[in-house]
Parts: sequence; C-alpha cells; structure tokens
Amino acid sequence: NAPTLGPVVQAYYDALKKKDDAALQNVLAASFIKKLEADMKAEKKTGLAAYMAESDTIPDKPVEVRNEKISGDKAVAELKGGAYLNWTALSFVNEGGKWKLDNGSTEIQSVTNGSNANKSK
Repeated sequence: NAPTLGPVVQAYYDALKKKDDAALQNVLAASFIKKLEADMKAEKKTGLAAYMAESDTIPDKPVEVRNEKISGDKAVAELKGGAYLNWTALSFVNEGGKWKLDNGSTEIQSVTNGSNANKSK
C-alpha cells in the first residue's frame, strides 16, 4: 500500500483517461514536462495527454502501487498494471509540497545507463 504516492499515480491515469492536459501538468514533475514538450515539438505533436496516451496504456482497473520509499524530496514506488506488466519502480519528486511523477522508471534508467556504460568500454 502506498498512501502518499498511490493517489499521484491514480490522478495521472485519471488525467490521461480524460485527456486533461492541465490535470496531467499537476501530477508530472516540471523537468519531465520540459522533456516531454521537447519530444512533442520534435515530433510536431500537440496535446500532452494525447501524446502520452500514445506510449502509455490506460488500464481498465486501477494500477497497483506498493513499496513506496521516500527520502527527502525524492521517492520511489513500485507499480503494476496498465503498461507495467511486472512490478516496476518509478521515481517521484516533491515540488512545492506536492508529489509528482518524475521521469519514468528507475529500473529502465539503470538498464539504459548500464548499456551506455558498456558501449563506452
């Protein structure tokens, strides 16, 4: 059970389902939004919710959230459901007293960073 971060995840999927850009901006970290907007500009796309819906699965039932670990302004929780078929750790950040979804999966980033490190050897 993730009482602090679970509601952020549910708000994210609710906003995605409703295609509500303003609501999405309330649950996504500023740095994540900046990256998404750059990607959208490069792909000549508009509408944050529509863009995110292209790569994320809107689940039929609520996404499960567990094992939240909060350390200062950063946090991690495991999610399962929707696009996440297995338990996947996602990162969060506290901005202005509100928890927000950060730039994706800490597990995916570590795999990506690890593969980049191997390429440079």
